[in-house]
Amino acid sequence: MKKTYDEQMDPRYGAARLWIDKIIDPLETRDILITALEAASLNPDIPKFSVGVLQT
Repeated sequence: MKKTYDEQMDPRYGAARLWIDKIIDPLETRDILITALEAASLNPDIPKFSVGVLQT
């Protein structure tokens, strides 16, 4: 069981299944997050998401 978990924690395992778009160097994390957030903020066409009230 541990061997299976160890194999599946490797980023290449997820990349081979197209679960991961890109493996980045941890030193590049800040710059990549800034770029992604700037790109996301440029789309004014996304309507506000409202979840409403959950009633059980």
